[in-house]
Amino acid sequence: KSLAGVESSVRSRLMARGSVKVRIERNLDESEAAVAALVGRSLITETWNVQLKKPLGLTLSSRDGKVIVKATRKGGSAHAEPSIQVGDAIIAIGNNFGPKSWIPVQGKVERVINAATGPSQSVRLKLSRQIRVGTWSSDYDFTTSSTNASIQAQAETRVAKDVGR
Repeated sequence: KSLAGVESSVRSRLMARGSVKVRIERNLDESEAAVAALVGRSLITETWNVQLKKPLGLTLSSRDGKVIVKATRKGGSAHAEPSIQVGDAIIAIGNNFGPKSWIPVQGKVERVINAATGPSQSVRLKLSRQIRVGTWSSDYDFTTSSTNASIQAQAETRVAKDVGR
């Protein structure tokens, strides 16, 4: 039921059999079905705020007019923040005029860098991510000829696609 359990199971079956096929399914519970019916779409956007101490430890890129978290680095506060994931979009940075005052990033990495290099000890970020709702499934096929890095890259790409990133 946990990601570590799935990973362990896949690895042991790869060693024993040389290949493994995995099917991941997501079914709706009653409250999710009601929300999905209410909004009538398969993707919803989740938005939240975080305050990170410096150094942030973020690797960013610009894609489709958005600033995207490409990676988090060990030692940075973003790496220790469980709500931040690779693929999340930074949509605004907090300014010094109060907790409800935000400056839109508008797809410009430089705006986040400027906030991160400013005089304050921390940076407020408003992030968003697309979440795939509804019933869905995906199939995975791995073999022992794949390297651990390529298996992980394949899995991350497929899972990111499945959850709408």
